[in-house]
Amino acid sequence: MTTCNSNIAKTEMSTEQIAKIFKALGHPTRVKIVEHLITINTCVCGEIVDIFPFSQSTISQHLKLLKESGIVCGEVEGPKTYFCVDKTILKQFKDLEVGFSILSLDKKDTDNFEMLTISPERRLEAIKQLKANNITTYAFIAPIMPEITDLRGLFDKLKKLNIDFIFCEN
Repeated sequence: MTTCNSNIAKTEMSTEQIAKIFKALGHPTRVKIVEHLITINTCVCGEIVDIFPFSQSTISQHLKLLKESGIVCGEVEGPKTYFCVDKTILKQFKDLEVGFSILSLDKKDTDNFEMLTISPERRLEAIKQLKANNITTYAFIAPIMPEITDLRGLFDKLKKLNIDFIFCEN
């Protein structure tokens, strides 16, 4: 799997850098792209186009702005560019928390009840990657559905990932 390396120094961000990041995150589609990239760790632009109802050129423009802000980086590998969120940038935000909702560990349940979302395995992998970068994580278990939501299984899996907080519906 391709990972991205940051070109940004490991020092405190300047006010200008923070402003660029917030400006880049000022559009809902770019926020969703960043959320998607956090969840799956790395992605080709074409895969993002398949998820969003926008043209390749529109997604490319959003990715360009995210890359210019420094929050997203990309590596060219042959004809493809792989994009990912620069976790060193995320770590520089003090008190940053990243969370995911989860209904079940079973992909067929998420396919039935959370259409167009990332699989539970990819969400759990994202939590693992974020924890490896010392980023505070949480899970929101919802909706809790009798006979579908295996709370014990979810708690056990999340505990093994050393998640910081677990919130439950109700």
